[in-house]
Amino acid sequence: MKLNLPRFAFPISLFGTAVGVAVLVKDASQGTKYEKDTKLSGRTVIVTGANSGIGKATALELAKRGGRVILACRDLQSADKVREEIIEESFNPNVAIKHLDLVSLQSIADFAKDINSSERRLDVLVNNAGVMNIGRKRQVTSDGFELHLGVNFLGPFLLTLLLLPKLQESKPARVVNVTTVSMNKASIDFDDFNGSKDYDPYMAYPRSKLALMSFTEQFSQRFQETGVTAYAVYPGVTQSRLARGMANSRISSSLFKPSTIFMRRADSAAQTILYCCLEPGVEKFSGLCLKDMKPMDTKFVDPKDATRLWNIAHVWTCLEKLKQSFTNPGAVS
Repeated sequence: MKLNLPRFAFPISLFGTAVGVAVLVKDASQGTKYEKDTKLSGRTVIVTGANSGIGKATALELAKRGGRVILACRDLQSADKVREEIIEESFNPNVAIKHLDLVSLQSIADFAKDINSSERRLDVLVNNAGVMNIGRKRQVTSDGFELHLGVNFLGPFLLTLLLLPKLQESKPARVVNVTTVSMNKASIDFDDFNGSKDYDPYMAYPRSKLALMSFTEQFSQRFQETGVTAYAVYPGVTQSRLARGMANSRISSSLFKPSTIFMRRADSAAQTILYCCLEPGVEKFSGLCLKDMKPMDTKFVDPKDATRLWNIAHVWTCLEKLKQSFTNPGAVS
């Protein structure tokens, strides 16, 4: 028996199949969900860049679990709105906002001094805030560091080490650094570490995240015995303000916009961060990078380069001078 189908039946069927496949791919791209109902009552967590995207999703979920959550943000007006949203949705009033601008060493020092003096404890630090200005002209922080280098590596380095005493007092404590899979294609140019001679607008971001991964490994090796562990997390390609840094030309924008359908939602991207913040026994992964709650291969990280990066960051961030200023206010003007 021959069916006389309308001419448009096949195109409609094909379109329906394509939509179905797209939905399946999108669902699969969201990754693994952290299912455990681990509580945070009595514990304190700092999430940098918590006024949008992955940071906001992370802060919301941690607030739902009863912890004291500190939103460390540059834009206090935006952060205040997010704080109200998180309190309303989590039924947890113990959500605070504090100013932190990673483009300024002084801002980082002021924030850390405030936390060390005013907070009773600090159990988890999530270094989520970052910049990604791919393809654009070189920019610098207020201290003269190339923007990606300053915000994505030197900032978290200084912040973490200035908060280390409070983390150690609260042990076991954790540091979670958000990075990217593209770091495995990067390399560190120590001859032009600040990108002032031959700036590569497409490698600056992954290079800064490679430095952050190196910091994660070094930190774990140096401080794990003190009860403070560290983890890097690749959250997957995510619909966020950071990802929109890719859309900086007509060509990239035209490619970027359709691809967002397959990107992870912020709440999905936050799942492995939550795993590192909450999972009992995750200490076995200290110093590693995790994706979908499983360790990634990070053999591309050179231990000698990691040590050298640590030493450079130690000097460039004026770490010792700033630490001294905490106990001797007259040490830094």
